[in-house]
Amino acid sequence: AHTGREGRKQGRGLELPFRWGWDFILSTPAVDGDRLFVGSGNGEVLAVDAASGKAIWRHATAGRVRSSPTVADGVVYVGRFDGHLYALDAPTGAGRWKFATEGTKLDSVAAGFDRLSIQSSPAVSVDQVVFGARDGMFYGVDRKTGAQRWRMDHGMPWVIASPAIADAKAVVGSSHGRF
Repeated sequence: AHTGREGRKQGRGLELPFRWGWDFILSTPAVDGDRLFVGSGNGEVLAVDAASGKAIWRHATAGRVRSSPTVADGVVYVGRFDGHLYALDAPTGAGRWKFATEGTKLDSVAAGFDRLSIQSSPAVSVDQVVFGARDGMFYGVDRKTGAQRWRMDHGMPWVIASPAIADAKAVVGSSHGRF
């Protein structure tokens, strides 16, 4: 088995490389009817038939998927270690849109730690998706278009917690415990 930067053996192949050598949070499945949606270390989001366990579709990109998907109104929302939030068609897995975080423009190597990944699981309101990222931002994007509506800068701390929405307000924590 491979370890560290090369990735570890996993079901359908190797986990995608992760420069920082450790990664301990895993995606948990979202349930929608008779389907489960889950992310994997090899960069895929899978739709799985709950009764048989067989994959219905796979959607692959360049980053590990540790964010737990959220399903709403036929759309799967999920963040990836490539710095993007994706909206996928739940029945087919086809991409609807993807949103690039500020982390896609940052140099993690120069910073000395990961500023790219999204491990926060998105929360969905009537018209937007909210999530945090390791770039230190908390984002709100339009559910239909993926256009940024707002962002809150937490500074250097990662926003890896999964947010909650209540009474038209979004709440999230950050890695330094001050929010």
